[in-house]
Parts: sequence; C-alpha cells; structure tokens
Amino acid sequence: MRMRLILLALFCSALVGCHRESADGEPGIATSIPTISTPAATSPTTPAFDASTPVPGTVSVDYSTDAHWICRPEKQGTPCDGSLDQAVLSSDGSVKLVKAGVAANPPIDCFYVYPTVSTDPGVNSDLDPGIAETSTVVAQAAPFGQVCRLFVPVYRQLTVTALTTGRFSDPTGVATAYGDVVAAWEYYLQHDNHGRGFVLIGHSQGAMVLKRLIAEHIDGDARVRSHLVSAILAGTAVSVPSGKDVGGDFANIPACRTTTQTGCVVTYSTFNAVSPPPPLSLFGRVAGLNNQVVCVNPAGPGREQTGELSFWLAASSFRNFATSGAAAAVRPDSGYGVAEGLIDAKCVTNGQFTYLEVHLNAAGSALGLNLPRFLTGEVWGLHILDMSLPMGNLVQLVRMESSH
Repeated sequence: MRMRLILLALFCSALVGCHRESADGEPGIATSIPTISTPAATSPTTPAFDASTPVPGTVSVDYSTDAHWICRPEKQGTPCDGSLDQAVLSSDGSVKLVKAGVAANPPIDCFYVYPTVSTDPGVNSDLDPGIAETSTVVAQAAPFGQVCRLFVPVYRQLTVTALTTGRFSDPTGVATAYGDVVAAWEYYLQHDNHGRGFVLIGHSQGAMVLKRLIAEHIDGDARVRSHLVSAILAGTAVSVPSGKDVGGDFANIPACRTTTQTGCVVTYSTFNAVSPPPPLSLFGRVAGLNNQVVCVNPAGPGREQTGELSFWLAASSFRNFATSGAAAAVRPDSGYGVAEGLIDAKCVTNGQFTYLEVHLNAAGSALGLNLPRFLTGEVWGLHILDMSLPMGNLVQLVRMESSH
C-alpha cells in the first residue's frame, strides 16, 4: 500500500500538477513544417494490415466511436487542443514566451500510447479516461501537435493497481491491453492513414505495447514499414546484439543515429548521473550475454554524443523543479514551463546497463533548477520523467525527420 501511495503521488504531481508530497516527504514531480519527401509520406496507398481477427482471448473495441479516442484530428475539446505556449528559461537566465499552436496541416501523423497511469481498481482499466490519462496526454503527447496529427486511443491498460499487487503480467490483462492497441492501430491504418508517414510514440507500458506491435505487425512488413518515420519508445528495453544498431527485437528497424534518419527507433531510459542504476534496476538492461539495450539520445542521436535537453513540464508542475533564483521566477499561466540547456544528457554503458545519463549542469544549478536523484526509488531512476526531460528535443527530432 505504501508503494502504491508513492507511485500515485508522483504520477499525480508529474502529470497532473497536484503539488503534493510523496510518502517519503520528497517533492512530487509530475508553426508550419516542411513537406515530407520520403516514400513513407508520398505513397498514395494505405498500408496493408490483416485485421481479420482480434488478438486471441480479447474482444475488440470499436474504434469507429469517438469516445474511444482521447485525441483525433477532427475531435474538438481534447487534451491535445490546449495551449502549447512555452515560458522558456535559458542558460543565460533570460525567460522568454514562445507562442506555439497545433499545426494546421502537418504532413505526418503521430500515434501515441500512454504509460501506466490508470487508478481504476481492477487489473485492466475501463474505457472511460480520467484525469490521470488526460493529464498524461497533455504532458507527453500534446506537444507533438506542433509537428503531426495526433491519434491517441483509449485502451484497457494494465493499471497502477495491477502494478502494485503483482498482477502486471496477468496473461488476460496483458492480452486485453495489447488487443485494444492493435485494434486502434488497425482502425487508424484502414481509415485515417491514407498513405501518410507515421510516428509511433509510447512511454513505459505504452512503449512495451508498441514494441510488440512493431515486432508483430510492422518490422516484417516492408509495405507498412516504409511509412514509418520513427518510433519513440521511452522507458522500455529494445535489445540489439552488442555493438550493433539493428537485430535483436527488430530485424529491420535500426536505432536512429542522425536527426534526419527515418524508419528507425529512438529509445532510452533516464537516470541521474549521481544515481546510476543499482544492480536490481528495472530499466536499462536485457537478458543475454551477447545483447544490450539500445540507447538513443534525443539531444544528439549519434553514438556517445552529448547534448543539452529541452525539459518541458505542464505549467502547473514546473514549480516543483524551480527552487530558487531565475527558475523560481518562471510561473507560466498556461502551456508549459521549459528549461533549455540546463540539463545535459548522454548515453552511457555502465556494466550491464545502457541508459541515458542526465545531469544538472552549472547553469542549471546557478539558476535554481532542481533535478532529483531518482523518483519512487533508485530502481526506477527518473522513469517518470523519461518523456518530459527531452520533450523539446523529441519534438524537434520529429520535425527534422519529417523534412527528409
């Protein structure tokens, strides 16, 4: 029960901005673009997808119903329609307001699956999204509306209850969650894609589900794969043979290693440099002596490249990380608080672990920004912030990918 309360408090403050403290007393967290010229974006034909049967053991959800989508391009008043304005704190201490909005006619689509946030009491959530789901969409998906059309299905995910009561691997529960995402993906391909390029975006459970979807329905299908701009799979483990960028979980989809590469995957798990993964860490490693986890730095995808993160939080949550000085003066009324160039990141291998190592740089410390050592426990690292820490970098990466 205590662990459940900690998890709920931290998810709440990271994604909803509730400003409450965890059980341990630590602060809780929570334009136009160029036309695509890749075959993925210019093909006039919708990719094929065999939708003859649902995932075994599941009953398909009807995704022709708008209620089963949190966001769709034609759906009004969604969490993806809010302000995308940013109050940006830069490394020189200046603060500027950047006005931004949903792109009017973006050339690509983004299909997003949210992480484990449902507080419903059963193993699987219902199909009625609450504030935990919708606020997570605001935090993790809505910023991509600047560069792509957003498709966010409701799915009967494995809940926080399942996670904290040892039922996260329940076979029926797993099949139900995955089956819903497959059905939503099937509907999107048949009715919405129309030959457009797409980006798959998921965090934690969402990334795990998308990894399986890619392995079973995209990686081996050259026609569908040709429309893949990229897959952003944060907070999960994608394996490759040691020293390689492809193989392992995906036979044909490599790690992204440039800002304009397409048909590739961006994947990582974040840890503070002062608190590396402990031996029993939940993230950053895979089984097998000859395999390793892929790590792609959103701030510099090349191997061993260091970059400055563009850290986004919903306006109501930014104060949890702004402890003094110029950072504490950033108080956006809406949209997002952003810290530019105050946190550095690089992919590192430390023993059996490969992960995105982040640290607060000198400017960040001087300006009063706070970067916790870990959240919910050392084994979790900065998992809850996997998407928020490099959010601006991820949006820019998709923008760059969509121009080539």
